Amino acid sequence: MAPLQGLGRNWVSSILKRILRSGVALGFDLMGALKSGFNGDLGMRLLAVVDEIDEGGGVERFRHAQALKQIVTEETRRINPKYGRQRTEYNSCRWLIFSNSLTALPLEERDRRFWVVRCDDKPRDAAYYQALYTIRDDAEFIASVAHWLAERDIASFKPGAAPPVTAAKQDMLERTRSPEEQVLHEVRAHWPLELVTSEELKKLMGENALTFAALRHALDRAGLEKVGAYKTTKDWCDGRHNVTIYARDNVAHWKGADIATQRHHIDQMTFKDKELRMECADLL
Repeated sequence: MAPLQGLGRNWVSSILKRILRSGVALGFDLMGALKSGFNGDLGMRLLAVVDEIDEGGGVERFRHAQALKQIVTEETRRINPKYGRQRTEYNSCRWLIFSNSLTALPLEERDRRFWVVRCDDKPRDAAYYQALYTIRDDAEFIASVAHWLAERDIASFKPGAAPPVTAAKQDMLERTRSPEEQVLHEVRAHWPLELVTSEELKKLMGENALTFAALRHALDRAGLEKVGAYKTTKDWCDGRHNVTIYARDNVAHWKGADIATQRHHIDQMTFKDKELRMECADLL
Protein backbone atom coordinates (compact mmCIF):
# COMPACT_ATOMS: atom_id res chain seq x y z
CA MET A 1 0.00 0.00 0.00
CA ALA A 2 1.13 3.51 -0.78
CA PRO A 3 -1.19 6.47 -0.07
CA LEU A 4 0.56 8.51 -2.78
CA GLN A 5 0.66 7.71 -6.47
CA GLY A 6 3.61 8.03 -8.80
CA LEU A 7 6.20 6.09 -6.76
CA GLY A 8 7.15 3.74 -9.59
CA ARG A 9 5.78 0.53 -8.03
CA ASN A 10 4.80 -0.84 -11.41
CA TRP A 11 8.48 -0.74 -12.37
CA VAL A 12 9.00 -3.70 -10.02
CA SER A 13 6.29 -5.77 -11.70
CA SER A 14 7.57 -4.85 -15.16
CA ILE A 15 11.03 -6.19 -14.22
CA LEU A 16 9.50 -9.46 -12.99
CA LYS A 17 7.49 -9.68 -16.21
CA ARG A 18 10.68 -9.44 -18.26
CA ILE A 19 12.31 -12.18 -16.18
CA LEU A 20 9.38 -14.65 -15.95
CA ARG A 21 7.86 -13.63 -19.30
CA SER A 22 4.67 -15.62 -19.98
CA GLY A 23 4.66 -16.81 -16.35
CA VAL A 24 3.30 -13.45 -15.19
CA ALA A 25 -0.36 -12.35 -15.31
CA LEU A 26 0.23 -8.60 -15.44
CA GLY A 27 -2.68 -6.32 -14.54
CA PHE A 28 -4.88 -9.20 -13.31
CA ASP A 29 -8.45 -8.12 -12.50
CA LEU A 30 -8.80 -9.83 -9.12
CA MET A 31 -12.20 -8.46 -8.13
CA GLY A 32 -13.56 -9.13 -11.60
CA ALA A 33 -12.43 -12.75 -11.37
CA LEU A 34 -13.95 -13.17 -7.90
CA LYS A 35 -17.29 -11.78 -9.09
CA SER A 36 -17.52 -13.56 -12.46
CA GLY A 37 -15.71 -16.84 -11.76
CA PHE A 38 -13.67 -16.45 -14.97
CA ASN A 39 -9.95 -16.83 -14.26
CA GLY A 40 -8.43 -17.80 -17.60
CA ASP A 41 -5.60 -15.27 -17.20
CA LEU A 42 -4.23 -17.33 -14.26
CA GLY A 43 -3.58 -20.36 -16.48
CA MET A 44 0.09 -21.47 -16.37
CA ARG A 45 1.07 -18.40 -14.33
CA LEU A 46 3.74 -18.24 -11.60
CA LEU A 47 2.92 -14.67 -10.57
CA ALA A 48 -0.25 -12.59 -10.68
CA VAL A 49 0.12 -8.81 -10.38
CA VAL A 50 -2.89 -6.72 -9.35
CA ASP A 51 -2.25 -3.07 -10.22
CA GLU A 52 -4.90 -1.44 -8.06
CA ILE A 53 -7.54 -2.70 -5.69
CA ASP A 54 -9.90 -1.15 -3.16
CA GLU A 55 -12.47 -3.53 -1.79
CA GLY A 56 -13.58 -1.13 0.92
CA GLY A 57 -15.98 -2.09 3.68
CA GLY A 58 -19.08 -3.26 1.80
CA VAL A 59 -21.13 -6.26 2.87
CA GLU A 60 -20.07 -8.21 -0.25
CA ARG A 61 -16.50 -8.33 1.09
CA PHE A 62 -17.41 -11.32 3.27
CA ARG A 63 -18.08 -13.43 0.17
CA HIS A 64 -14.98 -12.05 -1.53
CA ALA A 65 -12.84 -12.87 1.51
CA GLN A 66 -13.78 -16.56 1.22
CA ALA A 67 -13.24 -16.64 -2.54
CA LEU A 68 -9.89 -14.86 -2.19
CA LYS A 69 -8.70 -17.37 0.42
CA GLN A 70 -9.58 -20.24 -1.89
CA ILE A 71 -7.98 -18.78 -5.02
CA VAL A 72 -4.70 -18.16 -3.19
CA THR A 73 -4.35 -21.38 -1.18
CA GLU A 74 -5.96 -24.18 -3.19
CA GLU A 75 -3.49 -26.90 -4.22
CA THR A 76 -5.07 -27.35 -7.62
CA ARG A 77 -7.09 -24.75 -9.47
CA ARG A 78 -9.93 -25.06 -11.94
CA ILE A 79 -9.04 -22.72 -14.81
CA ASN A 80 -12.26 -21.31 -16.24
CA PRO A 81 -11.66 -19.20 -19.39
CA LYS A 82 -14.52 -17.01 -20.51
CA TYR A 83 -14.31 -18.56 -23.96
CA GLY A 84 -12.76 -22.01 -23.84
CA ARG A 85 -12.64 -25.39 -22.17
CA GLN A 86 -12.11 -25.66 -18.44
CA ARG A 87 -9.11 -27.55 -17.06
CA THR A 88 -7.40 -28.29 -13.74
CA GLU A 89 -3.89 -27.06 -12.99
CA TYR A 90 -1.49 -27.34 -10.07
CA ASN A 91 -1.48 -23.98 -8.26
CA SER A 92 2.02 -22.49 -8.32
CA CYS A 93 0.90 -18.87 -8.56
CA ARG A 94 1.98 -16.18 -6.10
CA TRP A 95 0.55 -12.69 -5.78
CA LEU A 96 1.85 -9.14 -5.85
CA ILE A 97 -0.92 -6.64 -5.14
CA PHE A 98 -0.62 -2.84 -5.27
CA SER A 99 -3.06 -0.34 -3.84
CA ASN A 100 -3.29 3.33 -2.90
CA SER A 101 -6.10 2.53 -0.46
CA LEU A 102 -5.94 1.53 3.20
CA THR A 103 -9.07 -0.60 2.67
CA ALA A 104 -7.57 -2.58 -0.18
CA LEU A 105 -8.25 -6.23 0.66
CA PRO A 106 -11.07 -8.05 2.49
CA LEU A 107 -8.71 -10.01 4.74
CA GLU A 108 -9.87 -12.31 7.50
CA GLU A 109 -8.96 -11.37 11.06
CA ARG A 110 -6.63 -14.37 11.44
CA ASP A 111 -5.25 -14.27 7.91
CA ARG A 112 -2.09 -16.37 7.38
CA ARG A 113 -1.53 -15.59 3.71
CA PHE A 114 -0.77 -11.94 3.04
CA TRP A 115 2.17 -9.83 4.10
CA VAL A 116 1.00 -6.20 4.09
CA VAL A 117 3.57 -3.41 3.71
CA ARG A 118 2.94 0.32 3.63
CA CYS A 119 5.18 2.77 1.79
CA ASP A 120 5.00 6.41 2.85
CA ASP A 121 7.72 7.67 0.50
CA LYS A 122 7.10 10.69 -1.68
CA PRO A 123 7.56 10.70 -5.47
CA ARG A 124 11.09 11.50 -6.68
CA ASP A 125 12.09 13.91 -9.42
CA ALA A 126 11.64 13.13 -13.12
CA ALA A 127 15.35 12.28 -13.63
CA TYR A 128 15.12 9.45 -11.08
CA TYR A 129 12.29 7.72 -12.94
CA GLN A 130 13.85 8.35 -16.34
CA ALA A 131 16.94 6.46 -15.18
CA LEU A 132 14.85 3.61 -13.78
CA TYR A 133 12.77 3.11 -16.91
CA THR A 134 15.82 3.43 -19.17
CA ILE A 135 17.66 0.64 -17.40
CA ARG A 136 14.50 -1.50 -17.45
CA ASP A 137 14.99 -1.96 -21.21
CA ASP A 138 18.63 -3.02 -20.82
CA ALA A 139 18.81 -6.78 -21.47
CA GLU A 140 22.00 -7.14 -19.42
CA PHE A 141 20.36 -5.45 -16.43
CA ILE A 142 17.36 -7.80 -16.62
CA ALA A 143 19.74 -10.77 -16.84
CA SER A 144 21.65 -9.51 -13.79
CA VAL A 145 18.43 -9.27 -11.73
CA ALA A 146 17.46 -12.79 -12.80
CA HIS A 147 20.92 -14.04 -11.78
CA TRP A 148 20.70 -12.27 -8.41
CA LEU A 149 17.31 -13.87 -7.69
CA ALA A 150 18.54 -17.32 -8.75
CA GLU A 151 21.58 -17.09 -6.47
CA ARG A 152 19.77 -15.66 -3.46
CA ASP A 153 20.06 -17.83 -0.34
CA ILE A 154 16.56 -18.84 0.78
CA ALA A 155 17.61 -21.67 3.11
CA SER A 156 15.96 -19.94 6.09
CA PHE A 157 12.68 -19.29 4.25
CA LYS A 158 9.69 -21.11 5.82
CA PRO A 159 6.87 -21.40 3.27
CA GLY A 160 4.28 -22.43 5.86
CA ALA A 161 5.05 -19.67 8.36
CA ALA A 162 2.42 -17.00 8.95
CA PRO A 163 3.37 -13.51 7.79
CA PRO A 164 3.82 -10.90 10.51
CA VAL A 165 0.88 -8.79 11.62
CA THR A 166 2.44 -5.51 10.59
CA ALA A 167 1.00 -2.15 11.62
CA ALA A 168 -0.16 -1.75 8.02
CA LYS A 169 -2.03 -5.06 8.13
CA GLN A 170 -3.69 -4.26 11.45
CA ASP A 171 -4.73 -0.88 10.10
CA MET A 172 -6.24 -2.52 7.01
CA LEU A 173 -8.19 -5.02 9.11
CA GLU A 174 -9.65 -2.25 11.25
CA ARG A 175 -10.54 0.02 8.33
CA THR A 176 -12.39 -2.71 6.40
CA ARG A 177 -14.74 -3.42 9.29
CA SER A 178 -18.25 -2.04 9.15
CA PRO A 179 -19.47 -0.10 12.22
CA GLU A 180 -21.55 -3.14 13.19
CA GLU A 181 -18.58 -5.48 12.88
CA GLN A 182 -16.49 -3.08 14.96
CA VAL A 183 -19.08 -3.47 17.71
CA LEU A 184 -18.44 -7.23 17.74
CA HIS A 185 -14.70 -6.67 18.13
CA GLU A 186 -15.32 -4.30 21.02
CA VAL A 187 -17.56 -6.92 22.63
CA ARG A 188 -14.81 -9.49 22.20
CA ALA A 189 -12.31 -7.17 23.88
CA HIS A 190 -14.35 -5.39 26.56
CA TRP A 191 -17.68 -7.13 27.31
CA PRO A 192 -17.68 -7.64 31.12
CA LEU A 193 -19.02 -11.21 31.02
CA GLU A 194 -17.83 -14.27 29.11
CA LEU A 195 -21.22 -14.76 27.42
CA VAL A 196 -23.31 -12.42 25.29
CA THR A 197 -26.69 -13.06 23.65
CA SER A 198 -27.91 -12.33 20.13
CA GLU A 199 -30.48 -9.95 21.61
CA GLU A 200 -27.74 -7.97 23.35
CA LEU A 201 -25.68 -7.83 20.16
CA LYS A 202 -28.67 -6.49 18.19
CA LYS A 203 -29.18 -3.76 20.78
CA LEU A 204 -25.51 -2.79 20.57
CA MET A 205 -25.50 -2.71 16.75
CA GLY A 206 -28.78 -0.79 16.52
CA GLU A 207 -31.15 -0.63 13.56
CA ASN A 208 -28.42 -1.47 11.02
CA ALA A 209 -27.68 -4.90 12.48
CA LEU A 210 -25.97 -7.24 10.04
CA THR A 211 -27.95 -9.77 8.04
CA PHE A 212 -27.67 -13.42 9.11
CA ALA A 213 -25.00 -14.37 6.54
CA ALA A 214 -22.88 -11.28 7.18
CA LEU A 215 -23.29 -11.68 10.96
CA ARG A 216 -22.10 -15.27 10.79
CA HIS A 217 -18.85 -14.24 9.09
CA ALA A 218 -18.42 -11.22 11.36
CA LEU A 219 -18.83 -13.30 14.51
CA ASP A 220 -16.19 -15.71 13.29
CA ARG A 221 -13.80 -12.87 12.45
CA ALA A 222 -14.34 -11.33 15.88
CA GLY A 223 -13.76 -14.62 17.70
CA LEU A 224 -17.28 -14.99 19.17
CA GLU A 225 -18.48 -18.60 19.07
CA LYS A 226 -21.98 -20.01 19.50
CA VAL A 227 -22.30 -22.14 22.65
CA GLY A 228 -26.06 -22.45 23.13
CA ALA A 229 -29.57 -21.24 22.32
CA TYR A 230 -32.98 -21.02 23.95
CA LYS A 231 -36.49 -19.75 23.22
CA THR A 232 -37.86 -16.74 25.03
CA THR A 233 -41.02 -17.05 27.08
CA LYS A 234 -44.20 -16.63 25.06
CA ASP A 235 -45.22 -13.04 24.43
CA TRP A 236 -48.83 -12.23 23.44
CA CYS A 237 -47.58 -9.74 20.84
CA ASP A 238 -44.85 -11.49 18.84
CA GLY A 239 -44.74 -15.01 20.25
CA ARG A 240 -41.59 -16.99 21.14
CA HIS A 241 -38.29 -16.43 19.35
CA ASN A 242 -34.82 -17.93 19.43
CA VAL A 243 -31.98 -16.35 21.38
CA THR A 244 -28.42 -17.48 20.60
CA ILE A 245 -25.66 -17.41 23.21
CA TYR A 246 -22.08 -16.61 22.17
CA ALA A 247 -18.88 -17.00 24.20
CA ARG A 248 -16.07 -14.46 24.04
CA ASP A 249 -13.84 -16.55 26.32
CA ASN A 250 -13.61 -20.11 27.75
CA VAL A 251 -15.52 -21.53 24.76
CA ALA A 252 -14.90 -25.19 25.65
CA HIS A 253 -16.24 -24.66 29.17
CA TRP A 254 -19.42 -22.94 28.05
CA LYS A 255 -20.12 -25.48 25.33
CA GLY A 256 -20.21 -28.11 28.07
CA ALA A 257 -22.47 -26.07 30.36
CA ASP A 258 -26.27 -26.40 30.35
CA ILE A 259 -28.57 -23.55 29.37
CA ALA A 260 -29.56 -22.83 32.98
CA THR A 261 -25.91 -22.27 33.94
CA GLN A 262 -25.32 -20.10 30.88
CA ARG A 263 -28.40 -17.95 31.60
CA HIS A 264 -27.44 -17.59 35.25
CA HIS A 265 -24.08 -16.20 34.11
CA ILE A 266 -25.76 -13.83 31.63
CA ASP A 267 -28.23 -12.54 34.23
CA GLN A 268 -25.52 -11.45 36.66
CA MET A 269 -25.77 -7.92 35.26
CA THR A 270 -28.38 -5.90 33.44
CA PHE A 271 -27.80 -5.01 29.81
CA LYS A 272 -27.36 -1.31 30.71
CA ASP A 273 -24.65 -2.16 33.26
CA LYS A 274 -22.83 -4.37 30.74
CA GLU A 275 -22.99 -1.67 28.08
CA LEU A 276 -21.67 0.95 30.50
CA ARG A 277 -18.82 -1.29 31.65
CA MET A 278 -17.83 -1.97 28.03
CA GLU A 279 -17.86 1.72 27.13
CA CYS A 280 -15.75 2.60 30.16
CA ALA A 281 -13.21 -0.15 29.36
CA ASP A 282 -12.98 1.06 25.76
CA LEU A 283 -12.02 4.55 26.95
CA LEU A 284 -9.15 3.36 29.13
